[in-house]
Parts: sequence; C-alpha cells; structure tokens
Amino acid sequence: MYKIILCCESDLEAINLLRKIFAKTLKPYLNMITLFVFTGEFSDPFNEFFIEKLMRRGGEGNWSLDFIYKMTSEPDIKIPVFLVSIAPSIFKAGTSVHLLKRGGTMEGVD
Repeated sequence: MYKIILCCESDLEAINLLRKIFAKTLKPYLNMITLFVFTGEFSDPFNEFFIEKLMRRGGEGNWSLDFIYKMTSEPDIKIPVFLVSIAPSIFKAGTSVHLLKRGGTMEGVD
C-alpha cells in the first residue's frame, strides 16, 4: 500500500483515498507497536509482527510463562518498508521495558 501511494502522487483524488485507506489499515499495526514500546508486551494472533515471542525454559526443564523476544527471521516480509530504519529501535525499546518488568535479569537468555 505504501509503495502504491508513492507511485500515485500525481493523481490527487487517488492519493487522498489511498492515504485514508492506508491510515485505517495501519492503525492496528501502530497499536501493536505502541503496546510493545510502552508495556513490553504485544498480541500477534496472525503472526504479522516483526518481533517474535519465544517461551523461556524454566530451571527444571519446565516451560515457564515468561517470554523473550527476537527480531523476525523474515525481515523482508514482516518489516514494512517505511519502518526498516527504526525497527531495531522499536525492538530495543520494547525489550528493555519487558526486561525491566521482569526484574532486570538476563539469566538463561541466549
């Protein structure tokens, strides 16, 4: 959608409509980023976000409910073109908040 908007800049009617559609479709994604940056958590039921949750293994081989995060292994697919330059900063912000909420330890994290 973003690339189409860039290509259609000469047609003002089309560009206004495309911008409105783009803003509406982008809202859930921006809400996910906002939630992650401010709380260190996110909900991604359709596996579309560029950050992935990994369950952390507990001390006795048990899986805990604690999560660690990693950047996607598919950056060309999951990171929107207009966010490529700031995606690492978003990741650092959200993971820092998550770490602080967990008590600040990185024990057992690779």
